[in-house]
Amino acid sequence: MTEKQDWGCYLTNMNRLGLVPNFYCSKAYLYACKATLLEVEGWWIVKDVPNDIIMLPPIPMDRKNVGEPLPDYPIDIIWSDTPGMSHEVLAGIIQGNCLEPHFLDWQYVYDPKNFLKLEGGQWHTLRKNIRHARNEYPELYLVPFQGYLNQIKKLVGDWIVERKDTIQDAETIAEYLIFNPPDKCEIRALVDIHGNVKGVLAWDYNWKYINFRYCITESLPYLNEYARYLFYVSEEILKDGRKVNDGGIVDTPGLEFFKDRMNPYSKTPIHSWRKKV
Repeated sequence: MTEKQDWGCYLTNMNRLGLVPNFYCSKAYLYACKATLLEVEGWWIVKDVPNDIIMLPPIPMDRKNVGEPLPDYPIDIIWSDTPGMSHEVLAGIIQGNCLEPHFLDWQYVYDPKNFLKLEGGQWHTLRKNIRHARNEYPELYLVPFQGYLNQIKKLVGDWIVERKDTIQDAETIAEYLIFNPPDKCEIRALVDIHGNVKGVLAWDYNWKYINFRYCITESLPYLNEYARYLFYVSEEILKDGRKVNDGGIVDTPGLEFFKDRMNPYSKTPIHSWRKKV
């Protein structure tokens, strides 16, 4: 067994095997959360070593091993499966470990082009809220973050402290946005005409999606919704052409309602695999 931090090997093989990535499948995120890539007898395994958790489904290094079981390797939990690997296939790979799927979260995917006109009854609430936001915050801009680091640190730090009992990955958020932003990610400050930071947005990429990683704003009416709207209609996102993976709801019913009313292109369940009881 060998260890490395070149997750490109895993992600490239996912692409070659035609597997649809989930929200965690990007070099930037795996770097920020300090994941380790293991090579085990012809298989790639992405692991959170300190917590002894397999983060993503094991995949073979060679196409000829597709459909074959993973060699004898103990697994207690796979944190998240992917939409492109059926439960039957994953169960065959990890047979002998006695794991079964449990609902983890939703995966929301959006088409940025759908935010350009906001026409039709399904967009009524978002259209109304965007109008309110434009009246409340008439001049807000997404700009490169480098000149606003101190304000961003305070905003993110306060946001994490306020939610310390509910956030699942505070260390990764801080690493990604403040202490060591990874390569291959984009971070923008949401600022007003006076240079005051009202929010910070971050995203990264894989071969299929733009991963909308974080949208942290001041707790003001309509502001978070408006920040997301500005992201979706920005020139760089529209020109890219990929759809946007906006992750899930992290056990927050209010966030599910919020994301549903933004009319996702798709909403797909993601599962953890745990020991049978």
